[in-house]
Order: sequence, then C-alpha cells, then structure tokens
Amino acid sequence: GSRPAVHMMGASDKGSAIEPRWEAAKRALLEDPLKNANECAYLVSYLSSLVDEISTRTKQSPDDVGAANKASKSSDVELEDEKDARKRVVHIVHALQKYFERLQTEESLRSSESAASRKFHKWTKEQIKSYQSCLRRCCASRATPAGLRAETIFAVLDSIKLEAGKRFNAESLDFVLRLVCCGDQLSGLLLEILTEEYFVFADVAYYGLKSLARLSEDVKSGKAEIPENDQNARENAVCNAFDLLCALTKTVGGFLNGGEASEMPLAERPCLSRRVAEAEEAGVGGAGANAATPIFLQEKALRGRFTQAWLSFLRLDCLPGNVLRKSLTMLPDRVIPLMTTPILLSDILTNAVGHKGLVGILALHGLFVLVVSHDLEYPNFYRQLYNMLTAGTLLTKYRARFYRLVDTFLSTPLIPAYVVAAFVKRFARLALQAPPHGALLCMTFIFNLIRRHPSCSILLEGRGSGGTDPYDSLEADPAQARALDSSLWELETLRSHYHHEVQRFVQVFKRDMTRRNKYTEIDLEKFVERSYDETFVRENTKRLKLCGVRLPQKDRKTLF
Repeated sequence: GSRPAVHMMGASDKGSAIEPRWEAAKRALLEDPLKNANECAYLVSYLSSLVDEISTRTKQSPDDVGAANKASKSSDVELEDEKDARKRVVHIVHALQKYFERLQTEESLRSSESAASRKFHKWTKEQIKSYQSCLRRCCASRATPAGLRAETIFAVLDSIKLEAGKRFNAESLDFVLRLVCCGDQLSGLLLEILTEEYFVFADVAYYGLKSLARLSEDVKSGKAEIPENDQNARENAVCNAFDLLCALTKTVGGFLNGGEASEMPLAERPCLSRRVAEAEEAGVGGAGANAATPIFLQEKALRGRFTQAWLSFLRLDCLPGNVLRKSLTMLPDRVIPLMTTPILLSDILTNAVGHKGLVGILALHGLFVLVVSHDLEYPNFYRQLYNMLTAGTLLTKYRARFYRLVDTFLSTPLIPAYVVAAFVKRFARLALQAPPHGALLCMTFIFNLIRRHPSCSILLEGRGSGGTDPYDSLEADPAQARALDSSLWELETLRSHYHHEVQRFVQVFKRDMTRRNKYTEIDLEKFVERSYDETFVRENTKRLKLCGVRLPQKDRKTLF
C-alpha cells in the first residue's frame, strides 16, 4: 500500500552487534524467496508466538513483568519491552506480505506444472492461511495495542490479494468490517484509509456492501457479536456501520456515475484480488465478454448489492435519531438514483413519516421522489404534509430545511384547488399564532400558492355566512376541510399586527392575483432563515427618523 511502514525501535537494537534470528530469517527470505522458503515457516511460527506474548504481557500487571521476562527467556521469544514486540510484529508482517506477493510474480513457479511445483504451491497456501490466522488473532484480541491492531487490520486486507483461488476472499473483508463495526477501532483516520486505499477497488466495494447487509441483518436478529442488553454498544455498532455505508455509497456513486477524476467504466476499475487483475491483463472481460466478467464488475449486480445493503440497514429498529435523519437526507440525491428497485423503500419511508418533526418531512421527501420519478401511488401524501404544518415547526432549529421541502412539495401545478385552498387557510391560521418572522414566512406561502393557482384567489373576496368560517381547522384531510367555501379574513386581522413589517406585507394582497404575468413569486429565502433574535436585533439597531411629538394639554395631569 501507499502507507509508510511503522518503525518502532526496541531496546534490544541498542548496542547489539549480533543479528537476531528473526531478522536473519527475514533478510534471507527476501534475498532468495525460493532457496530460503523454509524461513517463511519459521517467521509465521515466530509471529504466532509474538502475538501470544503481546496479549499475555498487556493483560499482566506491572508486578508480573519481571516474571514474564524470565519466562520468555526460556522460550523462542525473548523480549526486552513491549515496544520491541510491536516492532518485531510490524517488520515480520511487512516481510511476509512482501515475500508472498513476490512468489506470485515468479514466472518459473507460475509456468511450471511439475509435482514439486504443485507441492510447493500447496505448502505456500498453508503458510498463507497460518499467516492470516495470526493476523486475525492479533486484530481480534482486545489486549493488542490500538496502533498495532490498526496495522494488522490493514495487513488482513492486504492479504486478500494473496489468494489465488477462483473466488474473492470475502471472509477476510467480512472479518475486518465486523471487527471495526462491533468494536471501538473505527476512528476517523482508519475510516479515511479504508475509503481511499481499499474501497476504491471494485471487488472490495462489492463484497463490502454484501458484508454490511449481512451485518445489519445479524444486528436486527441479535446474532451480531454485541454484548446483550448493552444499548450503547448496539448504537455504536449501528453508527460505525452507517459511516462505512456512507463511504461505500460515495465510492459506488463514483463507479456508476463517473468519478470526478476520471470517467472510467466499471468493467475497467481496478480490483484487489489477483485473479481478476490477471484476467484484465489477459484481456478477459472486455466488450462482448460479459459471461467472463466477474460479478463485482457488472453494474446490475453492484446496484443490487447496494440496494440490499441500504434496505437491510434502514430496516433496523434501533437506528439512533441522528443516524436516521442523516440516512433520510441522503436518500433522494445519493441513494435512490443508484438503487435497482427504489420502490422497496416505500414501506420504510411510510413508517418514518409517522415521526414528528424533521424525520417526518425528510421521509416525505423520499416518498415525493418515489411518487414523481418511480410511479409510487401514495394518495395520503398531501394529507400527511398538511398535518405536519403546526405552529411548532416555525420555532424549531430545522425550520429552514423543513419549509424549503414544503415549498418543493407544493410547487407542482397538479395539486387540486381545494387541497391548495386548505394549505392556504392552514398558513393563514399559523400566521396569527406565529412570531413576526413566522407570520412573514406564512404570508409568503399564501401569496405564492394563490399566484400558482389563480382559482384560489376567490379566498381574497371576503365571503362568509353570518360571521362564521366554514373552514374546519381540526379536519385532518385537507380535501374535507371546506377551505374553498371560506375566505382569508385572517389577512384583515394581520393588518393590525403589532409589527410594522407584517402590516406592510399584507398590502401585497391588494394586487390582482389573477394576472400571473404581472407579478412574480416572492423569494422564500428572504424569510425562511429569519429568526426572532434577528428580528429583534434589526429593530433595535434601526435608526429612527426625527418626528414631532404631541405634548399633553396644560390642564391635563396624566399622559394618557
């Protein structure tokens, strides 16, 4: 990989003129891989002993260190300190990885079909399996220091390219992803390295999505390696899985939509597994050779894995609130366009619509995309939106995002007039209850909706029967609220509002709203970001013009 090797100096290197046995074996193995192949077995065995020694030393108390040093002198592993052990593990891992990769490039071994070559290949596979087993034990042990554990995690991933079989070594990738999800290893740096150095490979991305789908299903069924009744560990695992899924979503988006740096087709993307790399060099998998193209280089298969990973994740019943909000935010633009069957999200989104606040409106946005672009039939869409419009939404911190989405949903001219009239009346009632900035936002919606639907201008005619309003504000269905039989008497009330901006805004409704070409819509951005604090500061810092003051009469003793 492109990461610099971690070099940790131990005490045994200081003033030592005699080369240690493990260093001599490492040097001989790299000088002549075939002649000194037996040194590979020694280094693998020595690595296993080192891993056991590190786990034992980390678990011991400081009083037991002396006893551990005496015990280690009687074995093959003689260590002076903990750093010395970590240094040896890192150097041996790098040497073995380099040795196994070098064997794969030896033409004499690749072209030979003799009995000796077959025996050597079999022996090499056994050594690779033993090597991978040592790495996994080192990763899985909670006694292993964090820095060394990160190095061995990357070594496990690098060992995938050592497999020469007919299939991708998905077990190693699944082991790493489950380890970082269900443990405490997924730091920002680790996630960045995984994204930039491993997820860029098409096979790693494909099987990574497959692994995350299985992990989500195991978390839901309770089969994941998470302590029972530990809610914090469960939430951490879900958050880690979400971070990995976001990273893979960005990568898959680059594969299918064309990355920023290049427009390389999916079939030409680099792969980590050696078998695929050799097939590409030989020209297999080119145009018209889809049968020979690996499944992870086929667009339909990759989209299918992507779809399954997201569906399995969103079906979890333990999604934290912040993860659910971020997931729903990603759906319309980053997830749905890459899915094979986005309509399968309908049940998930329908359940999420029942949540109050931002979660509900974000789920409604996903349903809106499915209705408009994927032929989903959802007759209760505007009924759900109508019931979400409450006075509380004008005071929340996500007010701007909420009402931008509301404006998007109401921008279509295909909404029936009686439904639009119900929304107009709902905004008018909210304007009476809202602070000044909220009243201005509501009146902006009223103006724009009437301009988009001139038939609703009848609401401005001031009709009514005996001083009663036929509009039913408690009706949940906007189609049954009788809004078209009502009038916007609320605007007359707002003419006497205590804030001068609200009073002045009401004057715009004196225009002839049926002449759409004469007036443009009011820009929602002027009011959607405003808050009560901003309104107060604006009024408090405004310079007042000088004006005459009428003094009380001489015979009056009070001001009023």
